[in-house]
Amino acid sequence: MKKYLVFIGLCMALMIFHVYSFAETINLEEIIVRGEREVGPEESLEIREVRETPARDVGEALKGIEGISSIRKGAIANDIVLRGFQKDNLNVLVDGARIYGACPNRMDPNSFHVDFAEIEEVSVLKGPFDVKNPGSLGGLIEIKTIKPREGLGGSINALGGSYEDIATSANATYGDKNMDFLFGYAYKYSLPFKDGDGKRITEQYPPSSRNRYKSGEEDNKAYSINTYWTKWGFNLPSNQRVEIAYTRQEADDVIYPYLLMDAV
Repeated sequence: MKKYLVFIGLCMALMIFHVYSFAETINLEEIIVRGEREVGPEESLEIREVRETPARDVGEALKGIEGISSIRKGAIANDIVLRGFQKDNLNVLVDGARIYGACPNRMDPNSFHVDFAEIEEVSVLKGPFDVKNPGSLGGLIEIKTIKPREGLGGSINALGGSYEDIATSANATYGDKNMDFLFGYAYKYSLPFKDGDGKRITEQYPPSSRNRYKSGEEDNKAYSINTYWTKWGFNLPSNQRVEIAYTRQEADDVIYPYLLMDAV
């Protein structure tokens, strides 16, 4: 009987020691995991990069981003195509507001209504990953315009090229702790460009084409566009701010050889 009790006692002691050994805290050394950050589907284009290219509008400038092309209807007003998606399948925002073109033939695509001189940055989000703004099946084109800065400042830009191509703009801004404002103006002008044979783009159609230009109209200007804008901001108490912005674009003379009509 005593041997049996001793055996039971030894077994219980071993079990207690076994449980205690597993209950001990084990301190591990610091584990460091390193890896490369994956680039998301969003890309951006700053206005400085745009000015280094011969692009005439946002649609043409964005072709430098992978996956973006454009529908070219004339010398300007290119329609953005993102991974095959276009028109209403792309969400185009200007300072958070969605912009639409007025013409059913897309003579004035939404991105065309903003001049380069107004833009601070253009962000592109590819695919239906935008959870903040509905209607982005193909992607999001977000345009952020320049804001008034504290103090007095301004800028003047001028660009010239072949076929009397002219692109000029001017910005003036002032701001203090209570309020700020800016004014801007841009003017663009060009004649129709020519191909290697010296024929203007308006002379490409045969006489039997419905899209041909009338005799004497082939040398008309390719586009003549005036754009004006202003922005006022007021800093209120409790970290509140009110902004008022106004933009006017006068694209009175723009030819579209790709279409059956022009803006003249």
